[in-house]
Amino acid sequence: MSAPRYTSVDDYRGGFTAYNGAGPAATAYADRVLADAHAYASGVTATSDATGGGCASAAGLTGSGVPGKVTVAPGADRPGVGVQPILLEYLAAMAGLYGKPIVVSTGTNHSQYTVDGNVSDHWDGYGADLGMAANGGSDDGPVGDRLATACLILAGQPPARAAADARAGGLFTLANGGLRIQCIWKTDQGGNHHNHVHVGVRPTG
Repeated sequence: MSAPRYTSVDDYRGGFTAYNGAGPAATAYADRVLADAHAYASGVTATSDATGGGCASAAGLTGSGVPGKVTVAPGADRPGVGVQPILLEYLAAMAGLYGKPIVVSTGTNHSQYTVDGNVSDHWDGYGADLGMAANGGSDDGPVGDRLATACLILAGQPPARAAADARAGGLFTLANGGLRIQCIWKTDQGGNHHNHVHVGVRPTG
């Protein structure tokens, strides 16, 4: 899979560096996450393994030795219509921050319209749900908080604010690097988002 022409995982270097502070340690961390994200993004495939890798440590987003892996669970996509590469790259970058593999429990196999009557990002492959059951978490629990935090950091929020917003929950729509990014967690806005984190990523141009 080649990088989409709109952006590259390398565009997220600022978020990776900011997450780990400043100086040589931050640069080394960003280098490692980017390398892992590139490696896994180039080999993302659907698999029959729909189990997650457990949760990160209570300290927050941590490295585990297996960052960057994204698994699309069986039945998550409609036949012949998969998640867009740009979204898979974003999810791989999220997994690098989260420090655990991420399982997409619902990709394109989703109703065409949201509860508000808008066309869902899922329908054309720009939306993914990260179900708590598939990712070793619980409704409104800390696993979802950490996934949502990673989503918001990559969308450009400072880590402390991203963590606070994720814990509070809500529907967040942000623009960063030519992308419109949506992170939804712990809210009924747009439907029940207590048992999954919704990540929507699409080019703005």
